[in-house]
Order: sequence, then structure tokens, then C-alpha cells
Amino acid sequence: MGACPPLYGKVLIFVAFVKSSMETHYKVAQESLQCYLKGTNYTVAMVDLDNDERVRNTMFAKNFLQKWGDWEFTQPSNWNGADNGVLQIHILKTVIPYATQEIKNCDKYWHNSTGYDTYMAYVTCCKLALGATRLWPGKVRIYRRAHGWVRDGFLTTDRFCDRDFMFHGWKNNEVGAKGWESPFPKNINVTLCGKGMDGWVYRSFKNTTCDRIRETLGNFERSSGKNFPKEARVLPHLAEPDVGECFPTCDDDI
Repeated sequence: MGACPPLYGKVLIFVAFVKSSMETHYKVAQESLQCYLKGTNYTVAMVDLDNDERVRNTMFAKNFLQKWGDWEFTQPSNWNGADNGVLQIHILKTVIPYATQEIKNCDKYWHNSTGYDTYMAYVTCCKLALGATRLWPGKVRIYRRAHGWVRDGFLTTDRFCDRDFMFHGWKNNEVGAKGWESPFPKNINVTLCGKGMDGWVYRSFKNTTCDRIRETLGNFERSSGKNFPKEARVLPHLAEPDVGECFPTCDDDI
């Protein structure tokens, strides 16, 4: 391991986990990560979200996580999307707290949701309110889909290209469980891993070009757009108030 060249400079692999989940799920994901790390000089940081102080090393992060958790006691009791649903409006209130009318409008959609279709109207509202901005320095960055360090593998049937790094959602402990066609033909034997591709056995057809991945993602986007629920196709700036409820003090908090 010490002889491996630092191909990409100094790299830290940060793994956030909850101990109870790691003990019962994600075996295939854990083994693939262990095999990968044995062939690199990268540093790994295993961070238990329940017990590691590193997840709360800034005042903003501490407040953000605390307030996110506090939503447990105030979120609506209807079809609310659980923690993911809370995250939409929590980010909105965090990065543009002065958008009081937009927040109120989206909250209305949230409280009125009765199922997935109407819940997605709330998600649409939040996305439109946030706009094209994806980086709020010192606070939050929202990556485009498939552009973060991890993406949903099912979007491309677990095919990957050289720009991919990790897949999200690998909860199974065994390759092939429930019909899953993993990139690996069987569970990885970590003891065989080391330099280079040692122990790294995978189905070659799962490794493809980024052009192919882009094409697949594009097809998925178009299909999702065509099948997006009618109830979720909302235009809050037309259907909901802008100044009608807050004039003349709409922007006093800016």
C-alpha cells in the first residue's frame, strides 16, 4: 500500500454512518470500499453520526443539524416525505429566510399533500423558490443530480463510467439478493485486495463510457418529465400570492 502513487494528490474518503445500520446492512458496499482503499494511498475517515464530534465542527453545521432534527416535532402529520420532505423547506428557510411569502406558499403545499403526487407539488414549489443558485458560501451547496460523489445506481442499472465514484442505496449484504445485478458477480473477498486491481472482480459490461451514462440519464430525465404527476405541475408564482398577503412590508426583512 505504501508504494501506491498518490494519483489525485491528497484525498480523504469521508464515510458517515450510523453504527446500528452498518451492523445489519450494506455489507457489499462496505466490502467494495475496503477493497478500493487497500489499493490506494487515500486516507479514510469513518464518522459515526451518533457519536463523532466531527459532524458538528462549525456553529452553522451544528445549528443546521439541530434545527433539521427539531422538525420531527413540528412537521405535518400527513403524507410529508419524512426527513427528505423536511429538508426541502429547511434548506429554503436556511439560505433565503427573507423569502417569507415563498416559504409560506410552499408550506401550504406541504400541509395539503395527501400522497406522493401532491407531495411533489411541495417539492416543485421549493425548487422553484430556490431557483438556479446551488452554492451559498459557508452554508450549503446543492449538487446537480449525478454530479456529487455518490449517485443512485438504479438510474443506470448500476453501470458506471470513469467519472463515477460511489452508488447510493446498496443496502444488501449479498450480491444477487432480490434479483440485484450488482457490478460484482459475487461478494468481494477483501483479503485478496491490494495494489491495483487485486481482488477487484467486476462484470466488465457494467463499466461503460460517460457518453453512454449521459445518454441513459437523459432518457431517464425525459421519461420522468413525461410521467411527472399532474398534481405536482404547479406554478406557485401564478397560483399563490406574491404581494397580496404581505404588502407593504413584504421585503422588510431583507
